[in-house]
Amino acid sequence: MAQADFPVNPRLTVIEGRTIYKKDFKRWIAICAIKDDYGYVDLKLYEWEWRAQKQEWKVSFANYSIKHLDLSLLLREATQLAIKHKIDLDWFDPPKGPGATLKSTDSTMDLLKYLDRLPKSGS
Repeated sequence: MAQADFPVNPRLTVIEGRTIYKKDFKRWIAICAIKDDYGYVDLKLYEWEWRAQKQEWKVSFANYSIKHLDLSLLLREATQLAIKHKIDLDWFDPPKGPGATLKSTDSTMDLLKYLDRLPKSGS
């Protein structure tokens, strides 16, 4: 998407953005590499909600820097909580192959096994 496609504060320039989730005319979540008027660059998480009356996307969650956040740890902890409390993860598409089951516990366990193979922070 072009920088103008991400409705952020006019004092910020979106260097590049990636949509993580978008449901037409409901909710939009993206990660944006931004630069401010002073040349400071950051990686921010944004959420917008569609405002039907004004026909525009309105920022509902912004200014959250994720450059210091260990996203693999976040994913690992969220997955473990989901398993413990039997919460389906809409964003995880479990592998579909011979012998694969559709039980959410199995698919989240597959995700945890995958995460365990990733390098840990500081490695």
